[in-house]
Amino acid sequence: MPGPRSEVGLRIAILVVRSLAWAVSWLGIGTLRCLGALVGRLISLGNGRAAFVTRVNVDLVYADKDADWRRNLVRASLEQTAMTLFEAAAMWTWPLPRLTKLLREVEGVGLIQSSCCSTSATGSSSATT
Repeated sequence: MPGPRSEVGLRIAILVVRSLAWAVSWLGIGTLRCLGALVGRLISLGNGRAAFVTRVNVDLVYADKDADWRRNLVRASLEQTAMTLFEAAAMWTWPLPRLTKLLREVEGVGLIQSSCCSTSATGSSSATT
């Protein structure tokens, strides 16, 4: 069973993540993407766990490709992953009107609406078609 110290550490980690998400939420989506790409590129230059695991996986799957091609794929993968994390911070913290301005196209709305309206909590049909 975890002790009080590990609970305090977890609470501090959560506070730090929430604070960072709030801090980057003041930036626009373009800036967040650029920041994510920069962070991803820096990660790809290092030897941390994310870079190591990505390199190993790419090397295993694409052993037939040359080293430059694999290195570019590792960099692009880590850049896209970091960009996703920065964008997720915006999605968690931005108000809905700001988020909806980013929408260009929505597919499958009818499926979602029919799923939400077609069954009740007991699983029986509650909507008419």
